[in-house]
Amino acid sequence: MVVLITAIAMAMPATGQTLEITLIDSDSGSPLADAVVLLPQTKAAEGSETLEVIQRHRAFDPHVLVAPVGSRVAFPNKDNTYHHVYSFSAPKTFELELYAQEHEKPVHFDRPGIVELGCNIHDQMQGFIIVADTKHLGQSAEDGKVRFTAAELDANTYPLTVRVWHTRMRDPSTYQEVSLPGPGSHAIELDLRPAKSGGRFDSLQDRFSG
Repeated sequence: MVVLITAIAMAMPATGQTLEITLIDSDSGSPLADAVVLLPQTKAAEGSETLEVIQRHRAFDPHVLVAPVGSRVAFPNKDNTYHHVYSFSAPKTFELELYAQEHEKPVHFDRPGIVELGCNIHDQMQGFIIVADTKHLGQSAEDGKVRFTAAELDANTYPLTVRVWHTRMRDPSTYQEVSLPGPGSHAIELDLRPAKSGGRFDSLQDRFSG
């Protein structure tokens, strides 16, 4: 069954040429932390840095990492148990077999897209890496807000199409595209799956249940 994700952009009073987007859960009306917004019109040069997703307390930290395309990501294990990190996602399929402490070789993320992480030992572990090839993007804090400056908007024309993502989207392997009429403040409501225990939705496990 195909489930559609709905997004509603509601224009609010303009605040100059800056852009402020608030991501909201359409069911509860609550702001969404860790939502990602991308301006796809501006392409970025490939990244060269090495980032980290740490295994700590049998969870991925951070739960959502935004990484420029071309980045390498290390997966150090800070737990006193083994982990077995993997991804089946199209932008990067990989497997770091059973290991403890540091893993010797970071993973190179050379294609843009959404990479979903799991652990073959601890089924509850889930994380995401948003591999971005866009120059301007943002990740929301607890207030659900992502802001772009006038300088970041210079290369864009209106109506402006933005790409939006959140871990609880009904298909977390894709972005939701939303058209905004102009700069100012906008709220985008997302139709999300309910959070499971711990406030996270384990879509990796859900794919193989029922």
